[in-house]
Amino acid sequence: MEADKLIVMANQIGDFFEAYPSKEQVEAGIANHLKAFWNSVMINAILAHVKEHDGQGLHPSVKAAIQQHLA
Repeated sequence: MEADKLIVMANQIGDFFEAYPSKEQVEAGIANHLKAFWNSVMINAILAHVKEHDGQGLHPSVKAAIQQHLA
Protein backbone atom coordinates (compact mmCIF):
# COMPACT_ATOMS: atom_id res chain seq x y z
CA MET A 1 0.00 0.00 0.00
CA GLU A 2 1.26 3.45 -0.84
CA ALA A 3 2.60 5.52 2.04
CA ASP A 4 0.60 8.57 0.92
CA LYS A 5 -2.69 6.74 1.42
CA LEU A 6 -1.58 5.39 4.80
CA ILE A 7 -0.54 8.87 5.92
CA VAL A 8 -3.97 10.27 5.07
CA MET A 9 -5.71 7.40 6.85
CA ALA A 10 -3.48 7.64 9.93
CA ASN A 11 -3.98 11.39 10.15
CA GLN A 12 -7.76 10.95 9.95
CA ILE A 13 -7.55 8.52 12.86
CA GLY A 14 -5.41 11.05 14.70
CA ASP A 15 -7.96 13.79 14.07
CA PHE A 16 -10.62 11.69 15.76
CA PHE A 17 -8.53 10.99 18.85
CA GLU A 18 -7.37 14.61 19.24
CA ALA A 19 -10.56 15.22 21.22
CA TYR A 20 -9.30 12.97 24.02
CA PRO A 21 -8.31 14.83 27.18
CA SER A 22 -4.60 13.99 27.40
CA LYS A 23 -1.67 13.48 25.07
CA GLU A 24 -1.20 9.96 26.45
CA GLN A 25 -4.81 9.04 25.73
CA VAL A 26 -4.57 10.48 22.22
CA GLU A 27 -1.48 8.45 21.39
CA ALA A 28 -2.80 5.27 23.01
CA GLY A 29 -6.11 5.63 21.15
CA ILE A 30 -4.35 6.03 17.82
CA ALA A 31 -2.07 3.07 18.44
CA ASN A 32 -4.89 0.84 19.66
CA HIS A 33 -6.96 1.69 16.59
CA LEU A 34 -4.09 0.89 14.25
CA LYS A 35 -3.42 -2.42 16.02
CA ALA A 36 -7.10 -3.36 15.91
CA PHE A 37 -7.98 -2.38 12.36
CA TRP A 38 -4.80 -2.28 10.26
CA ASN A 39 -3.23 -5.43 8.91
CA SER A 40 0.45 -6.21 9.29
CA VAL A 41 1.30 -4.99 5.78
CA MET A 42 -0.17 -1.58 6.54
CA ILE A 43 1.51 -1.33 9.94
CA ASN A 44 4.88 -2.37 8.53
CA ALA A 45 4.54 0.18 5.74
CA ILE A 46 3.77 3.07 8.11
CA LEU A 47 6.60 1.97 10.42
CA ALA A 48 8.97 1.96 7.45
CA HIS A 49 7.78 5.44 6.49
CA VAL A 50 8.44 6.74 9.99
CA LYS A 51 11.88 5.13 10.04
CA GLU A 52 12.96 6.10 6.53
CA HIS A 53 11.34 9.53 6.23
CA ASP A 54 10.97 10.56 9.88
CA GLY A 55 7.19 10.34 9.52
CA GLN A 56 6.99 13.19 7.04
CA GLY A 57 3.36 14.21 6.55
CA LEU A 58 2.08 12.62 9.75
CA HIS A 59 0.56 14.73 12.50
CA PRO A 60 2.91 14.88 15.50
CA SER A 61 0.55 12.87 17.70
CA VAL A 62 0.23 10.16 15.05
CA LYS A 63 3.98 9.95 14.60
CA ALA A 64 4.48 9.76 18.37
CA ALA A 65 1.84 7.03 18.70
CA ILE A 66 3.52 4.97 16.01
CA GLN A 67 6.97 5.41 17.47
CA GLN A 68 5.96 4.66 21.06
CA HIS A 69 3.37 1.94 20.65
CA LEU A 70 4.04 0.14 17.38
CA ALA A 71 7.82 0.21 16.97
